[in-house]
Amino acid sequence: MVVIASSRGLSQRSKKASLVRAEQIYVSTSALKKIERSPVTHITHYDDYEEVTLKGQITLSRSIGTDHKFPTPFPEFQRKLWFTLVSSDLDKHGHLKTSARTQIQEDGADDDDFYQLSFRVPSDFGEPGALLVESRNTEEFYLQTVDLKDQDSGKDYVFACNSWVNYTEEAGRPNEALEELLYEKLFGSTHFKVNQVRIFFINKPCLPKDTPAGLRSLRALEMHLLRGNGTGERKTSDRIYDYDVYNDLGNPTASPPIIRPTLGGPGNLPYPRRGRTGRKVDQASGMEIPPPLDATNRPGDAYVPRDEDFSLVKGNRVSTDLLNGVLKTVIPSLKAKFDETPDDFDTLQDVFGLYNEVGVKLYPQSPDLQPTAEEKKKVEELLSKVYSAAAPGVPLPADISSTLTYPTAQVVQDEPMSWMSDEEFGRETIAGMNPWVIRRATKFPPTSSLPEDVYGHATDLTPWRTSSHTLLLREGKSQLQRYQIKISPSICLTTVTKDLTRVSYHLLISEFFFILSNTNSNHPSHDSKTYSGLQAIRQKRLFTIDYHDVYLPYVYRINNENLDDKRFIYAPRAFFFLTDDQQMKPVAIELSLPSPQKGVPEPQHRVFTPPKEENKYDFQWELAKLHFASVDFGFHELISHWLMSHAVVEPFIIASHRQLSAMHPISVLLEPAFVNNMRINANARTGLIAAAPVGPIENYFTPGKYSNELAGVAYDKLWRFDKVGLPYDLLERGMAEPDPSQPEGVKLVFDDYPYAKDALDIWHATKQYVTEYVKVYYKTDEAVASDEELQEWWKEIREVGHGDKKDADWWPSCKTIHSLIDIVCTIFYMAGPQHASVNFSQYTYAGFMPNRPPMTRLPIPEPNTPEYKEMLFNFEKYMLKSASSTEQTIGIQTVLNVLSVHSEDEEYLGQRLDSHWTSDPRALEVFKKFADNVQRLERMFKQRNANPQSKNRFGALKSTGYTLMYPTSEPGLTGKGIPWSVSI
Repeated sequence: MVVIASSRGLSQRSKKASLVRAEQIYVSTSALKKIERSPVTHITHYDDYEEVTLKGQITLSRSIGTDHKFPTPFPEFQRKLWFTLVSSDLDKHGHLKTSARTQIQEDGADDDDFYQLSFRVPSDFGEPGALLVESRNTEEFYLQTVDLKDQDSGKDYVFACNSWVNYTEEAGRPNEALEELLYEKLFGSTHFKVNQVRIFFINKPCLPKDTPAGLRSLRALEMHLLRGNGTGERKTSDRIYDYDVYNDLGNPTASPPIIRPTLGGPGNLPYPRRGRTGRKVDQASGMEIPPPLDATNRPGDAYVPRDEDFSLVKGNRVSTDLLNGVLKTVIPSLKAKFDETPDDFDTLQDVFGLYNEVGVKLYPQSPDLQPTAEEKKKVEELLSKVYSAAAPGVPLPADISSTLTYPTAQVVQDEPMSWMSDEEFGRETIAGMNPWVIRRATKFPPTSSLPEDVYGHATDLTPWRTSSHTLLLREGKSQLQRYQIKISPSICLTTVTKDLTRVSYHLLISEFFFILSNTNSNHPSHDSKTYSGLQAIRQKRLFTIDYHDVYLPYVYRINNENLDDKRFIYAPRAFFFLTDDQQMKPVAIELSLPSPQKGVPEPQHRVFTPPKEENKYDFQWELAKLHFASVDFGFHELISHWLMSHAVVEPFIIASHRQLSAMHPISVLLEPAFVNNMRINANARTGLIAAAPVGPIENYFTPGKYSNELAGVAYDKLWRFDKVGLPYDLLERGMAEPDPSQPEGVKLVFDDYPYAKDALDIWHATKQYVTEYVKVYYKTDEAVASDEELQEWWKEIREVGHGDKKDADWWPSCKTIHSLIDIVCTIFYMAGPQHASVNFSQYTYAGFMPNRPPMTRLPIPEPNTPEYKEMLFNFEKYMLKSASSTEQTIGIQTVLNVLSVHSEDEEYLGQRLDSHWTSDPRALEVFKKFADNVQRLERMFKQRNANPQSKNRFGALKSTGYTLMYPTSEPGLTGKGIPWSVSI
């Protein structure tokens, strides 16, 4: 069935320890007791009272078939659909007040999504508080809003439903008999059945203690129904929110079985929980059996609660469907092509050819490898959608049926070779696709948390591990005098005064070093100043990105994996020096390998430094940068992006639906941050991060089948909720210092840090909004601490959703207004700005493979070897031979092209596309102020990009500057825009 109309668009407006499953919190019993304590015994019916009329419009979207007709004629659809109003008040006997059931009427307009609804209720009915929707239609529909008006008073009552409504006759639900008794208790011996009626509340949020008497039982019942009981396999129409571990990334039914370790739960690597599907588990492996294969022989969609699926033809669904289509059609076609043809780029011009009319031919020449006409048609249709999504309104390529071309990546759009400069390499650490891993160095040489008896010494960046007596950072100009001075072991970081015309930075490991000075000086230290390593650290000029400890335990396994495609990885760390003009200059890269002899703790560390003269290339240095960039990209994709933005947010979503009523103000506040996340994550588990050969991450990134394990290591070592919020993250990384005079109490160590500077302003505006909103509903800390729903929500997040970290002492208390504000701001930050910074930058920087190669295949050659001579003879070809193959490049580039696109109906920070999200004027006033602030920030960010002194905002992006924190964007591939949620 094809479904028409977007719900939001309509109103402008969706891994034997492996056998351990997620812990369950059985809260249903307490919920049932609350209902049992209700004084309600039956419904009050009215016969002889004076009546008032409530009329209004209902917005719902029905399904259409392939014949473009509704499957059910309207009279039949209408006859099996009833609506009942419930008053916010109880009657004088403590009973529920309900209206008589009514049905929708066509409104006579051409639009099939709008219908009329009318209720007659007694004059003392009180304010409507809930709407009961009973459907016995086999046809599912999407109910968006019910907007009623009291014909006498003119007062509006709006139910912002935004939910799929369906009916199932299936019996045998968990606790079904008990639930039926509860329904009878609430509604009397009536027609209402647990599998037929839905409860919706008026869009007027309230804390549990303020819940009107007529709605208390319904509030408890609705949450009980959403929790389930942790048993049974979920079906598409279910609305059950529950937890499970990541034991669904492999395929135990494949031949041979594809097994991956379970992530999360006792005895496994720590990991956040995901939504439970209840699918059967293979007892031998502990892996969940994947969904049945679809027509393209790939796993079908995994279950998510029905309302977590995309809302009809929402644009974000288009983007995700494009990704699924790419994985199912384009990638197999390309694989067949590259099975036939050579699979390496020879020159950079070959890579640039992907952006112009040359492109890459989609199909092999051999008739035996040709796809069928139907398969070609599917590829062509899909590519038409990909091109249109990336560049709306731009004509499609004429040869779309046979050639695949790509939009030019922004990193090479203005200056095609600037990506290769050390300046751009350093700039991307603070303004690129992974801008929140760099940290200020606090010790040198670097250390390691890995046990030395297993992995050996941590580094060769020490005088006693090399022939050197010093580490020198030198800075100089074109005409220099040479001085050789032997010194005691230390680190010297030398910089020169501002009157030198050209400056270069080098970290040398040598017995001698150069002192650089003005050539007219008779003293080597004239016009120069020298820092010891300790001084450089104290003056906040030495920075590092260190992946050594996360990767080293896996390097031997990755490099010795028996695969058709050769892979080679190092465990890298890099050091950067902050120049006087606030640029990050790379001064050393250390690439580490474990001992080639297992069990012998003798690692191999190789240190690479920049060329000693300006405008000269050092091929080994360039390869060291390439290897570092590749690991950085892999870390970005699976840890910074998937783990830290997608996976860690999902438990918050599940807990919110299980423990916070739809009436709860915090639920209403957080709703836009949760849109689409669970569906996107479920799709990723059967696609993007699934085991090879299905998943692009395992296929195209060097760690291969160890990728998800590495994410588990990172979650264990690196993730702390109290350090996720931007100000706390910046302090923890040493990129900012406490400063009470600043809006968020922190000041950047250097101002030209584009991501942090803009994101801090976004954080501040968001915190102002959250603070004012929270204080509308909570006047005291006691009100926060005594909110039962809120406290159960926070308990479940800590103890179940992130249960592998439940004993950590760093969790916030959620007992005070301040603590709640910080928690909500952090959730908004993870789902919004943090995700936007790493998602919508992907094609900008990794859309040109040599800048961020997903895979490395060869080690850096040692001098006096055949490989070294090969490198010297044709460095360009050797570099490309070391990086991703053509097939790997095309595969990941196609995926990134889709992942980096904004849909047409994206909901950005500062926007609420559903105008009925609340009727509370206090909340609306607070939001209007926030929206105005966001618009002001966008204008301010554009002004910052007009300042040529902010060099780090530009670099290779001469024409655009740093745009990733612009709150809004046009549709397509733009490199800007902050959606509220993890929307793709």
